[in-house]
Amino acid sequence: MKFNIVDNFLPQKDFDEIKNLITGPSFPWYYNSSIAFHESQKENDYYFTHIFYENDSRSNFFNLINNKILCKIKFFTIKRIKANFYPRTEKLIFHKKHVDYNVPHKAMVFCINTCDGFTVVEKNTKIQSIENRALFFDPSKKHNSTTCTNTKGRFNINFNYI
Repeated sequence: MKFNIVDNFLPQKDFDEIKNLITGPSFPWYYNSSIAFHESQKENDYYFTHIFYENDSRSNFFNLINNKILCKIKFFTIKRIKANFYPRTEKLIFHKKHVDYNVPHKAMVFCINTCDGFTVVEKNTKIQSIENRALFFDPSKKHNSTTCTNTKGRFNINFNYI
């Protein structure tokens, strides 16, 4: 699996606007009882998400993401855009390896905050969560996320596209 990292992906002003929205008190987060597999019942296997786009359904915040981030990605079609909020845990938890979709496609994980959490890709390569970092990779290959222990949560936005 090939991956690419782009630090300082957005101009600071655009990044701050998105970070303030996503980490702010009015952003709607939705509880998910598992992260990689629906059948998991582990105590810490939960997170919160916000779907910006999926199957032509768009959130009220889609235009901001479209105008600030999506316009910088070359794509044919969008499969899904989803914000993730992994609450802080006492010990770093590695989520199960998974694929996003079983068809070849591309992904970008856009980091909203810096923390000790990361995304694990190719040959167990750990890509640290650093704010305003974009990680491009093939999400049809197994990968996984983690929680964090040194901030209130790990925040990112996942883009799946062709």
